[in-house]
Amino acid sequence: MAKICKFIVKFWYIFTGLFAVLLGVSIYLIPKVEIVYNFTHFLPEDSETYVALEITADEFGTFTTAQIMLTGESAKDAQKLADQINASGLPGLTGALFSNDAEHVKSDTPYGPAALVNVMFQGDSSSANVANGVAALRDMLDGYENQLAGPAVTDGYLRQTVADEMLIMLAVAVPVIMLILFLTSRSFIEPLVFLIVLGFAAAINMGTNYFLGGISYVTHSIAVILQLALAMDYAIIFLHRYREERIAHDCREAVALALQKSVLSISASCLTTVAGLVAIMFMRLQIGYDIGIVLTKGIVTSLLSVFLFMPGMIVLFNRALEKTAHRPWLPKMEFIPRASLKIRRAVPVAALALIALAFILQLNTPIGFVDALQTHEPQIKINGAFGSSSQVCVLVPKGDRGKELELTGALLKLKGISGPSGLMSELSKIKLNENLPYTAADQFNAVEFGALLYGLGADPIEAAVLSPAVFQAYCDAHGISYRQGLFGGDAFTLRLYFPDLIMTLLSDEIAAARPGSAFLQALRSEGSPYAPLFAELQRGISTFESERYARIIFSVSVSGESAEGDALIAAMRAETKKLYPDEYYLLGDAVFVNDIKTTFNSDQTMIAVLTALFILIILAGAFRSASIPVLLTLTIQGAVWLNFAVSAVTGGKVVFLGYIIVSSIQMGATIDYAIVITGRYREMRKALKPREAAKGAVTAEIPTVLTSGGIMILAGYIIGWISQVPSIGGLGSLLGRGALFSVAFVLFILPALLVVFDKLIDKTTMKRPLWGGGKKAAAGVSGGAGSGVSAGEVLPEVLSAAVAVADNGAGEVLSATAAVAGEVRSTDGAAAAAEPVQVPQSDFVQPPQKENAE
Repeated sequence: MAKICKFIVKFWYIFTGLFAVLLGVSIYLIPKVEIVYNFTHFLPEDSETYVALEITADEFGTFTTAQIMLTGESAKDAQKLADQINASGLPGLTGALFSNDAEHVKSDTPYGPAALVNVMFQGDSSSANVANGVAALRDMLDGYENQLAGPAVTDGYLRQTVADEMLIMLAVAVPVIMLILFLTSRSFIEPLVFLIVLGFAAAINMGTNYFLGGISYVTHSIAVILQLALAMDYAIIFLHRYREERIAHDCREAVALALQKSVLSISASCLTTVAGLVAIMFMRLQIGYDIGIVLTKGIVTSLLSVFLFMPGMIVLFNRALEKTAHRPWLPKMEFIPRASLKIRRAVPVAALALIALAFILQLNTPIGFVDALQTHEPQIKINGAFGSSSQVCVLVPKGDRGKELELTGALLKLKGISGPSGLMSELSKIKLNENLPYTAADQFNAVEFGALLYGLGADPIEAAVLSPAVFQAYCDAHGISYRQGLFGGDAFTLRLYFPDLIMTLLSDEIAAARPGSAFLQALRSEGSPYAPLFAELQRGISTFESERYARIIFSVSVSGESAEGDALIAAMRAETKKLYPDEYYLLGDAVFVNDIKTTFNSDQTMIAVLTALFILIILAGAFRSASIPVLLTLTIQGAVWLNFAVSAVTGGKVVFLGYIIVSSIQMGATIDYAIVITGRYREMRKALKPREAAKGAVTAEIPTVLTSGGIMILAGYIIGWISQVPSIGGLGSLLGRGALFSVAFVLFILPALLVVFDKLIDKTTMKRPLWGGGKKAAAGVSGGAGSGVSAGEVLPEVLSAAVAVADNGAGEVLSATAAVAGEVRSTDGAAAAAEPVQVPQSDFVQPPQKENAE
């Protein structure tokens, strides 16, 4: 390790050049990273919504919807607008639908009389085709008092909102982080070094997202700030170690030693953070993998940046670091451990009661499952006027139009469903002829269809010949037995729906069989008076039917988040299964929320267990203890539960994504604070009593905890304060509040727990070092004969004494070190042969012994 560290420092300019190249490539790639705004992209592949979307994309192509609320307009005007939209040829337009019923026309809304028109576009909401269609639709609405919303519109709203908010968050967060670093640093240049090192890492992480094939807008918004907050510890630990080594060594030698001695502590800190991120990557909802992989990549990039790039920055800025050095401005705040330790015997009971209460309360945390649609002002107004309406598409195998009509009738009986839009329901509105008592959704036998053809202009003989020919052609194509005859047999009993008959009539097969039919030629010509009717029929068929499936679209007026929404979706599934027991699918916002709820319930338990398990394993290996991992995990888990308990008490909804992800990130990232204090406590405990060791550990590590914790707290709150998108702002606020509770628990509760359970910790912790079985002599240090005190037990206190006065100059460090070491050598007034010992790696200042330079 020493040779590697020396190599990195010696050739620092090579690594600096490498990172400069990576930065340049990343800056080029950042604009090319695909940002995914459609949450359904991250659904589990076996969820109903995901499967239905795949089928819909294959059979119909993707589609999305928009809603138009016209205020101050009549139902007649709304129908006129829908007809204009249908005739406009807007890019990506599938159709505009309006129903003159109570669900779509209201006279007493907060905005006066209002009518609601639904518009469907072919394509994904993020596609350029849909974006162009929405833009053209806005132009069409000039002159109307309207509100335009819905998924097709929200994508553009999200794009602009996320882009604007991200710039604002960075503009606020970076100065705030710099301010915290200034307050806790010992040189005016330190914050600049941190910003350069971690700024490079953040940019490289953003650029390399290009190779992931697209990331969610949530990840894109929070990744940079969270990466800075989560990884700042690594740069701080390294620079603090360098400052200690610099007392006795020249710059490059000190950098190499600092790197060598901080690799393990920084890597351990990184490991717990990554453990929490890896846990959320196991979520069935793939947004967890998305956030987990991007932040894990960011943490590893930051780690490599600190190990490979930061040494060169320290060498480069060495003179500036020393010339701008100043005393720390952060007070020691010894009152914090003093207050906690005064009531140390009561703390375990109080802490246990608080954690138990928080656990019970957080079980009732209200979870929110809606996102950007509910923050878009036009959508809020539409919901205020018409209620929280959305659409649900029922996808069934095509071929039995009678079943489709029966299903439509059954589902319309359910409370909260209205406005069916399917092939049959839409065609039932179309009159075939002013003189004929039929609609385009009616069934016909051969005799009735012949009469219809006569009414459309065929002569009696042509009508009599064409009708059975059409029936025969349709039956042959569908394997149906048909016996021709105008006055008997199937001519009266077999009834077929108009769409099937008319499309067969207009087929090339019939035209080839009757090449001289003037009636057929007239019907098939563009100038036919029935051309608009057939065009509308064709549009309806292509909209609602594919080769294998038919779809019926309903309006749902209940919220997908509510119990009523869950009950309605369950009832729709039950009614559909009665008629289509083998295959059917439901698709829509309410179904999506229902799928998310099901996924969330399984994900939250699994992620909590995995996170705790990973952390326990890491801590058990780090401390070689059975009790320390439990104490530390329980402390931070208590802070996590308290975080959600506050939401349960205040009634504020926690976005489902924030609930799962924050619980893992808070545990994985903030447990570092507990590790730092516990590690220092164990070192000091070798020479001090429990109470003094706890006080010393907290006092020594407060700057580190407050720096890292303060950055995490403010970074989270900045995201929460600025972002109006629930999945982003809610996640940020939870992280900020969670980090605040973790810091409080670590500083006020953990020290008392360490003291009260000191004997238990001692009995359940292995005494030998974590790594290395051999003992090495420490120059100039020996234990007194018969004293019972080994040099290995006292050396940590030697180093602690040194760090306590490190800021006063090397002379006092040497004096303090020599004084303590002298006491060790002269124990009981007798010198003895030195017993070789293992000097533990530590973040303390080392005595300036030349032999340790290597």
